Amino acid sequence: MESNTESSTANCLGGATFAAGGFFFAAVFFATVFFATAFFATAFFGAVFFATVFFAAGTGLGVGSFSEYMDHSVHTADELAEIAGHKVLTVIPYWETSHEITHKRRRIWVLVGSSVAIAAVALVALNLLYTP
Repeated sequence: MESNTESSTANCLGGATFAAGGFFFAAVFFATVFFATAFFATAFFGAVFFATVFFAAGTGLGVGSFSEYMDHSVHTADELAEIAGHKVLTVIPYWETSHEITHKRRRIWVLVGSSVAIAAVALVALNLLYTP
Protein backbone atom coordinates (compact mmCIF):
# COMPACT_ATOMS: atom_id res chain seq x y z
CA MET A 1 0.00 0.00 0.00
CA GLU A 2 1.56 3.26 -1.13
CA SER A 3 0.81 6.41 0.79
CA ASN A 4 2.36 9.80 0.19
CA THR A 5 0.46 11.66 2.89
CA GLU A 6 2.33 12.98 5.88
CA SER A 7 0.95 14.86 8.81
CA SER A 8 1.79 18.49 9.34
CA THR A 9 3.10 17.55 12.76
CA ALA A 10 5.76 15.40 11.14
CA ASN A 11 6.81 18.22 8.83
CA CYS A 12 6.94 20.73 11.67
CA LEU A 13 8.89 18.38 13.94
CA GLY A 14 11.93 18.38 11.70
CA GLY A 15 11.83 22.14 11.46
CA ALA A 16 11.40 22.50 15.20
CA THR A 17 14.37 20.32 16.05
CA PHE A 18 16.63 22.11 13.59
CA ALA A 19 15.32 25.44 14.82
CA ALA A 20 16.27 24.36 18.34
CA GLY A 21 19.72 23.48 17.02
CA GLY A 22 19.91 26.89 15.37
CA PHE A 23 18.97 28.67 18.59
CA PHE A 24 21.58 26.60 20.40
CA PHE A 25 24.08 27.60 17.71
CA ALA A 26 23.28 31.28 18.22
CA ALA A 27 23.51 31.05 22.00
CA VAL A 28 26.85 29.26 21.91
CA PHE A 29 28.16 31.63 19.28
CA PHE A 30 27.29 34.85 21.09
CA ALA A 31 28.35 33.56 24.50
CA THR A 32 31.72 32.41 23.17
CA VAL A 33 32.35 35.65 21.28
CA PHE A 34 31.45 37.65 24.39
CA PHE A 35 33.80 35.69 26.64
CA ALA A 36 36.52 35.56 23.99
CA THR A 37 36.55 39.32 23.62
CA ALA A 38 36.61 39.70 27.39
CA PHE A 39 39.58 37.36 27.96
CA PHE A 40 41.72 37.56 24.83
CA ALA A 41 43.70 40.40 23.39
CA THR A 42 42.60 42.07 20.18
CA ALA A 43 45.28 40.27 18.18
CA PHE A 44 43.65 36.89 18.82
CA PHE A 45 40.07 38.08 18.30
CA GLY A 46 39.88 37.14 14.60
CA ALA A 47 41.11 33.59 15.14
CA VAL A 48 38.88 33.09 18.17
CA PHE A 49 35.91 34.56 16.28
CA PHE A 50 36.21 32.17 13.34
CA ALA A 51 36.92 29.18 15.57
CA THR A 52 33.78 30.11 17.50
CA VAL A 53 31.72 30.28 14.31
CA PHE A 54 32.76 26.80 13.23
CA PHE A 55 32.35 25.35 16.72
CA ALA A 56 28.91 26.86 17.17
CA ALA A 57 27.75 25.79 13.69
CA GLY A 58 28.89 22.23 14.32
CA THR A 59 27.25 22.18 17.72
CA GLY A 60 23.96 23.52 16.35
CA LEU A 61 23.89 21.02 13.51
CA GLY A 62 24.84 18.23 15.90
CA VAL A 63 22.06 19.07 18.35
CA GLY A 64 19.50 19.30 15.55
CA SER A 65 20.63 16.06 13.92
CA PHE A 66 20.72 14.18 17.22
CA SER A 67 17.24 15.32 18.22
CA GLU A 68 15.91 14.34 14.78
CA TYR A 69 17.60 10.94 15.10
CA MET A 70 16.02 10.37 18.52
CA ASP A 71 12.50 11.09 17.19
CA HIS A 72 10.77 7.70 16.95
CA SER A 73 7.25 8.91 16.14
CA VAL A 74 5.19 7.44 13.29
CA HIS A 75 4.83 9.76 10.29
CA THR A 76 3.40 7.70 7.42
CA ALA A 77 0.86 4.94 6.88
CA ASP A 78 3.66 2.62 5.72
CA GLU A 79 5.50 3.04 9.03
CA LEU A 80 2.28 2.33 10.93
CA ALA A 81 1.62 -0.81 8.88
CA GLU A 82 5.17 -2.01 9.53
CA ILE A 83 4.89 -1.44 13.27
CA ALA A 84 1.38 -2.87 13.66
CA GLY A 85 1.91 -5.80 11.32
CA HIS A 86 -1.42 -5.14 9.57
CA LYS A 87 -2.45 -3.24 6.47
CA VAL A 88 -3.76 0.28 6.95
CA LEU A 89 -7.35 0.45 5.70
CA THR A 90 -7.50 4.16 5.01
CA VAL A 91 -5.62 7.38 5.54
CA ILE A 92 -7.36 10.64 6.31
CA PRO A 93 -5.52 13.32 4.35
CA TYR A 94 -4.36 16.44 6.10
CA TRP A 95 -5.68 19.72 4.73
CA GLU A 96 -3.71 22.82 5.48
CA THR A 97 -5.67 25.90 6.48
CA SER A 98 -4.91 29.31 5.02
CA HIS A 99 -3.39 30.32 8.38
CA GLU A 100 -0.96 27.38 8.24
CA ILE A 101 0.00 28.19 4.65
CA THR A 102 0.66 31.82 5.61
CA HIS A 103 2.68 30.71 8.64
CA LYS A 104 4.76 28.35 6.48
CA ARG A 105 5.50 31.11 3.94
CA ARG A 106 6.44 33.52 6.71
CA ARG A 107 8.76 30.91 8.24
CA ILE A 108 10.48 30.41 4.88
CA TRP A 109 11.01 34.16 4.47
CA VAL A 110 12.39 34.43 8.00
CA LEU A 111 14.78 31.56 7.30
CA VAL A 112 15.96 33.12 4.03
CA GLY A 113 16.29 36.56 5.61
CA SER A 114 18.22 35.31 8.61
CA SER A 115 20.53 33.28 6.35
CA VAL A 116 21.27 36.37 4.26
CA ALA A 117 21.85 38.41 7.43
CA ILE A 118 24.23 35.80 8.86
CA ALA A 119 26.13 35.66 5.58
CA ALA A 120 26.38 39.46 5.51
CA VAL A 121 27.65 39.60 9.09
CA ALA A 122 30.19 36.87 8.33
CA LEU A 123 31.45 38.75 5.26
CA VAL A 124 31.74 42.01 7.18
CA ALA A 125 33.56 40.22 10.01
CA LEU A 126 35.87 38.56 7.51
CA ASN A 127 36.60 41.92 5.91
CA LEU A 128 37.26 43.65 9.22
CA LEU A 129 39.13 40.92 11.06
CA TYR A 130 41.20 39.15 8.44
CA THR A 131 44.45 40.76 7.39
CA PRO A 132 46.63 38.86 4.93
